[in-house]
Amino acid sequence: MTKQSRACSILDCHAPLAKTKMFYATIIHMRSIISGNIIPGDGEGRAIGFSTANLDTESEQIPHECGIYAGYITLQGTDQLLPCAVIVRPRNNKKTIEVHILDFDKDIYNTKVIVVIKKMVRPWESFEDIEVLKKQIRNDLFDVKKILKPTLV
Repeated sequence: MTKQSRACSILDCHAPLAKTKMFYATIIHMRSIISGNIIPGDGEGRAIGFSTANLDTESEQIPHECGIYAGYITLQGTDQLLPCAVIVRPRNNKKTIEVHILDFDKDIYNTKVIVVIKKMVRPWESFEDIEVLKKQIRNDLFDVKKILKPTLV
């Protein structure tokens, strides 16, 4: 199966999500695609100024090691690829996915999404100091923008 036919067959399973030529062209070159619904989280990201959307998906569906990734998200009913930082993190002895959508501030709870992971930014690490964490998040978002820059122009 070619990369293009694999991408098309994956998206056919998630109809009626975005199926534009740009979307297909972008996902063909990605590392993986994960879908699910956005559910409420514990509010940790919002509390420190970096809101995240929590993806309701089974831990075993997450093929990546815990870390920060550059990628895209598309929301059901749109054909727009939104750049994002994808956070794969350990929580309660399983992996979870949170997404920080760049320059986005809307309520998307209960929305079906597809997350497309492009490249790892760094492995996961825990921070005890909130200010150090915030600085690292700013650095991560800068790195995500650099990785995605060719497609953001």
